[in-house]
Amino acid sequence: MSLAPQEIEKSASKYASAAIKYDSQGARGMAITHYQKAIDTLFKLLHLYPDSKLNKIYRERMKSY
Repeated sequence: MSLAPQEIEKSASKYASAAIKYDSQGARGMAITHYQKAIDTLFKLLHLYPDSKLNKIYRERMKSY
């Protein structure tokens, strides 16, 4: 995987981590916002790299958020 998809994936991971933190603190609105950003970022990966072998994993992550 080249650097660009790795950076996008890293960004999605940061959003998801923040969402989990906010969720555990009871800040539901912030958690929802960050979960949505994580989903949107993974969705971007799916469309930019439609032939990636990791797309199945990205879809599973999106469903879990």
